[in-house]
Amino acid sequence: MRILLVLALLAAVLADPVPLNNCDGSNDPLVVNSADATPWPPVIGQALKVDVTATLSSAITAGTIEAKVVFDGIPLIDEKKDLCTLDPNITCPIAAQQFKISQSVTLPSFLPAGEYNITISGVDGNGNTIACYNLDVTLSSSAKKHPKKTGLGLDAPAQSRDIVDFVNALGTTWTAGHNKRFTYNTLRHVKNLCGAKKGGPKLPVKRIPKKMALPTSFDPRDGSKWPACKDSLNHVRDQGSCGSCWAFGAAEAMTDRICIASNGQNNFYLSAEDLTSCCDSCGMGCEGGYPSAAWDYFQSTGLVTGGDWNSNQGCYPYQLQACDHHVTGKYQPCGDIQPTPACANSCQNNATWSSDKHFGASSYSVGTDQQSIMTEIYTNGPVEASYDVYADFVSYKSGVYQHVTGDYLGGHAVKIIGWGVDGSTPYWIVANSWNNDWGNNGFFNILRGSDECGIEDGIVAGIPKVSSKKH
Repeated sequence: MRILLVLALLAAVLADPVPLNNCDGSNDPLVVNSADATPWPPVIGQALKVDVTATLSSAITAGTIEAKVVFDGIPLIDEKKDLCTLDPNITCPIAAQQFKISQSVTLPSFLPAGEYNITISGVDGNGNTIACYNLDVTLSSSAKKHPKKTGLGLDAPAQSRDIVDFVNALGTTWTAGHNKRFTYNTLRHVKNLCGAKKGGPKLPVKRIPKKMALPTSFDPRDGSKWPACKDSLNHVRDQGSCGSCWAFGAAEAMTDRICIASNGQNNFYLSAEDLTSCCDSCGMGCEGGYPSAAWDYFQSTGLVTGGDWNSNQGCYPYQLQACDHHVTGKYQPCGDIQPTPACANSCQNNATWSSDKHFGASSYSVGTDQQSIMTEIYTNGPVEASYDVYADFVSYKSGVYQHVTGDYLGGHAVKIIGWGVDGSTPYWIVANSWNNDWGNNGFFNILRGSDECGIEDGIVAGIPKVSSKKH
């Protein structure tokens, strides 16, 4: 269906005196001679009849047609179809001839006004180019344009109805909505939560020796692969009013990994507070830190145990309260960004600080290709990732996130636990640290394989030392 929409847009432009560019300027065997679109101009929400006449100078036994559409710099469509089944009146092999393709497609009402770049290309069964055309076109519609600036900058509300309406009207791969986590707060508060800093120690890159056969989708929350660790894999933590995401992404992944490595014998939560308050080399606590330094600290100094705020779990639970910004929420209201608590260097339970430490045997970064990241997760457990957060991400509710609008807010660190495919859209499954009142019960999916917002560019992890200590 989407590729027919692209053909409709192409025909609409060809019906108007707008130049159509050959992608590489070569003499390809398939040449578009003319195109007609009825009605003209096209009407959003109504059927558009498209007739394209083309000449094929050499026979084709098989082929593929690909359509790409970019709106205002945002990729909207990238779809391939079998050329031999695109139109019921065309069957392969196709002899050298002049032929006509007729299609009828409705232009969706969600199409926003703006600049579109359209590329239609085709290859034969041997991978040789049949044709490639590219053009720019401006379309008018009733849909909204990008949300206008409020003039308030970071003092603007964290969640914007304009952004929600724009994302949902665009018909992209995800749905926006209201998250209680950020009611009554500003973008400045969200920016302060994004504490993943660039830099930090350079960890060695782990080389994946060979390709592993991996499933198309992998979600360890179902307990099928690591049943003894299901609780921690499903658990969503809350960093509170503190830019300690870098510590949470690390502590969460370390918790899962030590459980997995021990076959469930080391089934306890490692302390994000230990990293936030006690790791001087990691950064500035609630004012941000370095994910790679957290894994280096795990190997050199170790982490004590510790659960969520007010949980009384382990040696050193989190010291800042879980919160949301809704007056009737289940958490306490979030206030301003809190100062970093002083390191306790002592346990709140009966354990001693030194005896409660758990260590990493190694720490490393993972290659940026998705095969390496998937292999690492499937073999050893979740990894920590850092990425760029924009204003639209605050309103994520479901689907596969990719940035479409809104200002840059900062770097954020999270835990990637698995992957999947939604239709034809690949994604990572990610645990955030903004509690269950945000996103999809605290989780989100983000586009996989194209380094969306830098999500694949800074993966860090490590192998834990399995402990015989009892908790």
